[in-house]
Amino acid sequence: MTKPDRTPASRNRWAACVLVLLFVAGCESSREIGDRFSSDNPGRNARLMFDDSNPDIQRRGMLYLVDRPYGRKPPYTTVYQELALKAQDPMVRATAIRSLNRARDASATKVFITALNDPSPLVRLEAAKALYRLPDPNAIQPL
Repeated sequence: MTKPDRTPASRNRWAACVLVLLFVAGCESSREIGDRFSSDNPGRNARLMFDDSNPDIQRRGMLYLVDRPYGRKPPYTTVYQELALKAQDPMVRATAIRSLNRARDASATKVFITALNDPSPLVRLEAAKALYRLPDPNAIQPL
């Protein structure tokens, strides 16, 4: 058995390998860590909600905002309602309904009832869960 190479050059090579692995494997994680330590930026995340070129970015913006107290009030809840009804991607519609549910937006019960007829089962599930938290007698028939 040979002894491990403990010279400064070998340690530098190992450090470089670790950094490359962290960069390649953990770009997303490192970005989330950076977001946690950066200042709260609702404007940037609100802009992400309107980026319909990438549904994942839209969902990330919504989920970031709804985690904050201001993101559970208008004008954000108004945007969630629009996205729940008009977004092309079913995951964006489901996330918008989930965001409205987390915000406990009672004005969104009509959106929840409308979403019960969505072609996506995930959207319908989120709408049913939201109506469990915010019941409405008008939802009895669609349910």
